[in-house]
Formats: sequence, C-alpha cells, structure tokens
Amino acid sequence: MHYRVRGNSVQLVKTMREEGSDKVQSRPVGSINLLTGELNPAALAALTPGEVADAQAWIANRCTVRDRCFELEFLTLSSRLSELAEWVRRADDALIAPHADDVMDALGILRRAVLNRTGARQAA
Repeated sequence: MHYRVRGNSVQLVKTMREEGSDKVQSRPVGSINLLTGELNPAALAALTPGEVADAQAWIANRCTVRDRCFELEFLTLSSRLSELAEWVRRADDALIAPHADDVMDALGILRRAVLNRTGARQAA
C-alpha cells in the first residue's frame, strides 16, 4: 500500500491483482483525514486490520515529523524575522505593499497565540 497526500487528506492506494489475471493494478481504496487522523468508512472496509494499523502508524509518523518541523521553525523564528526585517527595509515597495496586510494579520495571530500559551501579558 502507498499513500498520496491530497490537500487535507491522504489517499490510500493498494496494489491488487486483477481477478483471473496476473496483472497488478493500483487502486485507491479509501482515505485518511489529515486534520483528524480518521480513516474513512471505505478505507476501514477495504483494509485488513494490519493495514489499518500501518495506515494509523503512517499518520502518527507524519504528525510527528510535521510537529518537529514546526518546532524547528519556531526555535529559529526570531532570528529569521530579524533577517527578514532587514530585507523588508531595503525591498521594493511594489513587492511589499500587496502582502503587507496579510503579513501583519499573520504576525498578530502568532503574537496572540504565543501570549496565550505563555501567559505573558504585554501592553499592546
């Protein structure tokens, strides 16, 4: 079985022999929601208990890797933002202007998330 990431879901693809033939064919048999980690009913019906366990292990591993990537991004974020600020100071206004509001909104969301997690309260 192999996995195809498709947006917020993972398509489970099984290689199966065609009945009465030696031909093998890959067929999607179900999917897993990447946000919840749940296998859909089609996947649960088509997979053996061992394959379900493999799929759940794949999702758990993917979540672990994703979390580690976010951890690394967070640990290096302050220096990256400082470097980015230097670049913004000398960048072309035509490049900065169309994205400025989105960046400011995202920074505000990040700021609130950090404040909520740390319990720190700073004057706005």
